Amino acid sequence: MKHPIASAVLASTLTCVLPALAQDAPAAPAANAQPKPPQLIDPELLKLYLDVMKDARRLVDHHATLKERVELARHFSFSPDTKAGLQSAFGNDDPLHLTVEELSGGGAAIHGKSDSLDHTDAKNGSTLHLDPITAESIVNRDYSGFKYDIGISELKLTSTGDPKLVDMSNIAIHGDNTVGPYNLPLGKSSFQLERMHIGGGEGAAFALDFNNLAVDADVAARKKVFDARYGYRIASVDWGSDKIENLNADIAILNIDGKSMEDLSDFAETIDFSRQPDAAQDGAQDSMQSDAVMKLFKRFALELSKHNGAVEIRDLSAQYHGQRAGLAGRLTLPSLKQADLDSTQKIYEKLSVRLRLHVPMAMVDDITHRVARSMMEAQARQSGAQVTDVAVDLVARGLISKMDDTLVKQQKWAHMEKDELVTVFELKKGKMCLDGHFVNARSNPFIAMAQGK
Repeated sequence: MKHPIASAVLASTLTCVLPALAQDAPAAPAANAQPKPPQLIDPELLKLYLDVMKDARRLVDHHATLKERVELARHFSFSPDTKAGLQSAFGNDDPLHLTVEELSGGGAAIHGKSDSLDHTDAKNGSTLHLDPITAESIVNRDYSGFKYDIGISELKLTSTGDPKLVDMSNIAIHGDNTVGPYNLPLGKSSFQLERMHIGGGEGAAFALDFNNLAVDADVAARKKVFDARYGYRIASVDWGSDKIENLNADIAILNIDGKSMEDLSDFAETIDFSRQPDAAQDGAQDSMQSDAVMKLFKRFALELSKHNGAVEIRDLSAQYHGQRAGLAGRLTLPSLKQADLDSTQKIYEKLSVRLRLHVPMAMVDDITHRVARSMMEAQARQSGAQVTDVAVDLVARGLISKMDDTLVKQQKWAHMEKDELVTVFELKKGKMCLDGHFVNARSNPFIAMAQGK
């Protein structure tokens, strides 16, 4: 479990230390030399980010008690090397300030703040600006729980490449947690972002706006088994000429083994981020790390099966021009055995999935007409032909008719419920079905649909 406030302030600050600042294209490699991939991240900022993360591990060691981490926050400071890097990048060797106040009734109030940070890349002129981060946390008197609030007004990245601007405004983070088994946090937490703009400035050809993004989590424990629910909301994704509204995702992971969660935290804390991307033996180290991740994943899957665990997609939906499409379902791994983990095929055969998708035909009609118009206008630019509403309607209705014939009437992979196209995807014992009809996993159903088979 991470420290209630120090890690949150650090995480917010550190994220800002790693902008995707495009570098100048590398010179052509010498003859017979192995070409290196272009570097999209400023190597110096990447190294600084990794150094800060390494220092921050002292505050997020989940083996420490909450009281121990409060003391770590009281005396926290960056290492000399990290301070030198911060000074070089931002002209500030100590931008993070944490103070601890003992409360008269017991417990502690922790106050955190980061300075405003600005960086300009001397090679390409890309810039980063971060407003000050403010944070407050109250740790209760017996050090068994804590509440916290964190606020960030703006984070802005500008670049000479694409996208030219990333601008995030009004970030708020809240939490009300207690210490659960294995020192892992229980309770509710939330993240809100008022707006994120990606693209160019005013009047740019490409611009994408995410409005009122919210994420909330609720974690509970029964003995040493955890249930976690996550909710994701976006009021709208706007790209100027059109938008998608009310994006929603409610996902739950049930009956998670506590020891597996602790192992995941231990693994995350032991990953060596200090090596450089071009270090010797890089491939071998990556392979060892991949093997460790796979081993941990298999252990997690085995324990999830043992405790009758499940991943539930309770709602995954979005609205387009007043019409809402959605997906819901459940994934489990029943009766998984230790011996099954040595075979990807065995794991696949144990996997059980059921997903129900529904799409309003009004949405299908709307999107098909837009696609048909876009295709015809692209062709018209080449031929000089005129695109009429009647022609677009004929093409769109032909596409819808073809889809209906293939999906509903011939393959029977979907059916109509009132004014919605509905299909149920099922995977059980290695066999895949769409709407109750077997699908050969070796064949691509979408290619078959296009071919009218």
